[in-house]
Amino acid sequence: MKKFLSILFIAILIISLFFACEEEDNGTPPELPPYESMFIDFSDFTVDSKTSFEKSVNSQTNYSFAAGNVGFWSLLLSATLVVPVAAFYNSFNYSPEYIGNATWEWNYKVSGFASNHTARLTGQIRTNNIKWEMYVAKEGVGGYDEFKWFEGTSDLDGNGGEWTLYHSYEFQEEVLGIEWSKSGDEISEITYTFTRELNDNRETEPFNGSYLTYGLQEGNYNAFYDIHFYNYWTQQFVDCEIEWSTTEYFGRVRAEYNFEDAEWHCWDSSGDDIECNK
Repeated sequence: MKKFLSILFIAILIISLFFACEEEDNGTPPELPPYESMFIDFSDFTVDSKTSFEKSVNSQTNYSFAAGNVGFWSLLLSATLVVPVAAFYNSFNYSPEYIGNATWEWNYKVSGFASNHTARLTGQIRTNNIKWEMYVAKEGVGGYDEFKWFEGTSDLDGNGGEWTLYHSYEFQEEVLGIEWSKSGDEISEITYTFTRELNDNRETEPFNGSYLTYGLQEGNYNAFYDIHFYNYWTQQFVDCEIEWSTTEYFGRVRAEYNFEDAEWHCWDSSGDDIECNK
């Protein structure tokens, strides 16, 4: 009898330890990547955010050219990311549920659109990173069944990662790749690469391979954009470099395809064209 009770006690102890470990493993869901890892705020680089620019009557060719390049990418990314970004943004308002295999799920409705969207975000903790997948479905007119709209990974420490976005329910193919890194509470660098190979007409997409990198750096020009894109006018890839101060707003731009030289072209804190310091 004593031997039986000892065996029973050991069995109960093992089972208790097993479930305790399971509960501990399931206890903490992964931290969501920052919202800005998918879509940064381009509005800091616009004339509308700088009232002094609006009052100037001097030439602002250099700033306007730089802002035009950034504005183009802002519109492109906004059109591409509007629903996925909204779906991801809404996830911060909900708590996840553990669904097994070191995976948590956020399940919710997406607000802000005329039609109802349902989003399902999963995050799986793996050995070296966290795997993310976002599934979206739309109800009503133009509705579609659930499909994977984007996926990605983030570092276990939350300081970097990548996203892959797919075009749409109709064309479930890659359209955009994002690589990001964070320093402190800020995104220190992020690169958007256009990866779609065919357009809606199933023709070769010449813009494929174009990219924009935004980052922070040391010095007077503490922020930058590096832009490489297919220019439909010249039918070739061109480059544009932009550096500026996020506090004083002066900056400079270099783009040989536009200025026909390899020099920097500068603007002051009012957005007016000035000679660059050598």
